[in-house]
Amino acid sequence: MKFSEEFGGRYLKAADIQNIQPVVVTITNVDLEEVEGKDKKEKRAVHVLYTDRFEKGVVFKKMMAKVLAEAYGDEMEEWQGHPVELVTLDQEYGGEVYKVIRFRIPKAQKK
Repeated sequence: MKFSEEFGGRYLKAADIQNIQPVVVTITNVDLEEVEGKDKKEKRAVHVLYTDRFEKGVVFKKMMAKVLAEAYGDEMEEWQGHPVELVTLDQEYGGEVYKVIRFRIPKAQKK
């Protein structure tokens, strides 16, 4: 039994795919979900991408949405059924380096 699997949280994290990446998945849906803010007093909306391979979704922001929109169009509902590669990269934030999940379009799908 792995700690990360038992207490992994609601959304997919870089550690969840680190040993199997890049992993090609098919988009099943994109949802707008409310999550608690860091202070747990306010809620905020986040976009979440769900796939055929993982139960947990991937929270994403504008930069990753642009990757998908450039390949599959502006309408998020039309991304369903298309492939996307999930990869982990290092990102610096506040002087710390974190592993994050990023989207890439598989080479066979690029225009």
